[in-house]
Amino acid sequence: MKLIKRFILNRPAEKRLAYFNGMVATDEQVWLLRDENGDLLLLDDDGDYPFLLPVWPSRSFAEMESA
Repeated sequence: MKLIKRFILNRPAEKRLAYFNGMVATDEQVWLLRDENGDLLLLDDDGDYPFLLPVWPSRSFAEMESA
């Protein structure tokens, strides 16, 4: 994993969100994953929400999750 990704992932949540927002504003895109059926990858949530839709600020971050 590249040093910058390791640095970003180890930051507090508010810093990761600021990085995400900056990347999305600059690139004007977000990245999602699909499951083996081609449906959007959704995660179950144990809290207040029925599911979570994970998004990433770039292809390289999304590929880290699918690896």
